[in-house]
Amino acid sequence: MTNPIAEAKVSVIIPTYFRYDPLRAVLEALCGQTLPPDEVIVVDQAPEEVRPPGFYSEFADRMTLKVFHHPEPSISVPRNIGASIARNELMLFLDDDILIPSDLIQNHVTVMSQENVDVLNGASTRQEELPTEYPWDTATMDPVRLFMVAPNYRWSGMMIGVSSLNFMVKRSAIIRVGGFDPHIPRMVDFEIGYRLFRSGAKIFYSDIPAIRHLRDPQGGSRKSLRENAAQVSAIYMHLKHFPGWTLQQFMLRLFLKATVGRTSRRRPWRIPGEVYRVTRAYREAQSRLKLARKDDSSGEWQGLTEDYEPDALV
Repeated sequence: MTNPIAEAKVSVIIPTYFRYDPLRAVLEALCGQTLPPDEVIVVDQAPEEVRPPGFYSEFADRMTLKVFHHPEPSISVPRNIGASIARNELMLFLDDDILIPSDLIQNHVTVMSQENVDVLNGASTRQEELPTEYPWDTATMDPVRLFMVAPNYRWSGMMIGVSSLNFMVKRSAIIRVGGFDPHIPRMVDFEIGYRLFRSGAKIFYSDIPAIRHLRDPQGGSRKSLRENAAQVSAIYMHLKHFPGWTLQQFMLRLFLKATVGRTSRRRPWRIPGEVYRVTRAYREAQSRLKLARKDDSSGEWQGLTEDYEPDALV
């Protein structure tokens, strides 16, 4: 019996922000894939006045390219836009600053078909060829993180979480959980990965579909985030998914670090400021979650809609 995944068409979704040189390399590589994408969706978040003229039009005859412009940099919203208008069940999310081999899409589809999973995380190595990296900030996570990323991310196997710089997912799975949460400033992949897991989606990691992450210092929507975004996101994650004792333990550790941590012991005059920063991050996370639940009740919070129209390729 033929596996429908093996014969499925693929929509590639690429959010971008001020990274036109590496993005050009990504689009060029997609033109030379052994299994060509059925469509490539680029969500450009750069202001109109800085977009290089004619950038996208040079690819118009070489692929089915759809370009959408989103006025504000975001990690979640451009991915939701791409998922909303993708016309295929298989969606491949890629970063705009990566190097990809010619068989990347073919490898994703082959492993998805063989393992019969809903989400496939591909491997990522850094430009300096360091070992495979975790896609989440490890500095602010609590022991729950050990459960989230087990088994070891470097080895093939079932796992919890996604890495949006190189992962393939069934569109129906993304729609089922409501898309990426736009109210969490960072740890977006971590958060949706947990919801996918809770929904019953099978999440798999394989080092066969591999890319190299350039970590381009220019651009990137994360550059627009505030300094405390990682801490706010970690608290938001716990408020939303792990309230109660787990949240209390996490907050206790943050306040202990702020008052008796190594930095605080060396510079005790900074303790009031550190405590204020933790308190402010907690209140901001509370406000974000309150807004998320309000929008969720009205069915608008994720921004998954089919009302987007592609822009002209100029």
